[in-house]
Amino acid sequence: MHLISRHARRYFSMYLPAAGFEVTRTPRYKMFSDKAEARLLASRKFEVGDEIKACTGVIAQLNKEEEESLKNRDFSVMYSTKKKSMCLFLGPARFVNHDCRPNCKVIILV
Repeated sequence: MHLISRHARRYFSMYLPAAGFEVTRTPRYKMFSDKAEARLLASRKFEVGDEIKACTGVIAQLNKEEEESLKNRDFSVMYSTKKKSMCLFLGPARFVNHDCRPNCKVIILV
């Protein structure tokens, strides 16, 4: 499957009723910014061990020029210890927020 088609499928799959989540706004970061921030919110009950299969993503490694151009933008740019560089997080999983008491875990497949 073509790369763009695969990436579009990641985003479109989150709108299927079986996805089990939706992207909503969060006020959590309002003290840091006036921008609207997004989060994932479960739209059905999940049991321990359930996989949220439509919540996928990829990371794209950034070179120094790309990193600098995205520095002050509203993108999911993070440092990957595995790739030892800054990366752009893409796909519905980019909306997963940090929580000090998480109720799920992210599994990274290589």
